[in-house]
Amino acid sequence: MKFTQFAFVMTSCLAIGSAAAQPAASEAPSQSVLPGVLSTSAGATFDGRVDHSSFDDGELEGPTLLALALHGQYIARSGLGGYLSLPLAYAAADGESEAFLGNLELGGLYAIRSGIVEAYARGGLALDTSSGEDLDQDMVPISNIVPRPADAIPSGLGTSFLRTGGGLRLTSGAVVFGGSAGVDVPLGRDYMDGKVLHLTGSLGIAQPRYGLALGATMLQLLDAPAEPLVGFQGIGDVAVGGKMRLYGALGLNFGDSEAEDDTAFSVGVGVRTSL
Repeated sequence: MKFTQFAFVMTSCLAIGSAAAQPAASEAPSQSVLPGVLSTSAGATFDGRVDHSSFDDGELEGPTLLALALHGQYIARSGLGGYLSLPLAYAAADGESEAFLGNLELGGLYAIRSGIVEAYARGGLALDTSSGEDLDQDMVPISNIVPRPADAIPSGLGTSFLRTGGGLRLTSGAVVFGGSAGVDVPLGRDYMDGKVLHLTGSLGIAQPRYGLALGATMLQLLDAPAEPLVGFQGIGDVAVGGKMRLYGALGLNFGDSEAEDDTAFSVGVGVRTSL
């Protein structure tokens, strides 16, 4: 089964199953989606999204490049919880296509909620489960660097990563501010021997039936001189039924402002549901 068919079937089954299990529409829907910020809702939450990226870079300009990201988490009312994430990629060019498995990530969460502020801390391991060798192990990070830059580097590269970080949501009426930060530490592979800092800020409007948000992310190598990578993301979501949100996503990345071929953009769709 082709990757696109697989992604469509998985997303459709999730949407149908979730809709069939929905309680009355008066229940609060899933938390609105902010770029680079995890949900802080108590209970189980599932996120799945597919993104198509386009690059101006000559080597990546031609192929069709898709990213599939699956994320599940559970947060108890006490605040303790855990998460599991699996990224995949699909590339097609010159009549040939191939799917790639990224690093399986698992870890713990702790969330606190106080009035208009909700915050979380996270810690986990992205295990070296990426498929193939050399360039094959880079395809999942490449496919995610535009739509999900904060999670792109630890998703492959032929090594495991220790992930630490946290985030928050600050709500004032219909306006919501989100932020997240973290450091990813590679546990192998010579050219990835430096820690990676990621910072994300988001600003949006969150309503019970819809949400809109814009975000900006910066990636910086901490142990080597390098220009930071800066990306921008936009997300719009709508509530479906009692506990599900469907959303569209846009991404735009810039590297060195003097290099025109560093620009890239992405378009994606996703679903968030409370289980």
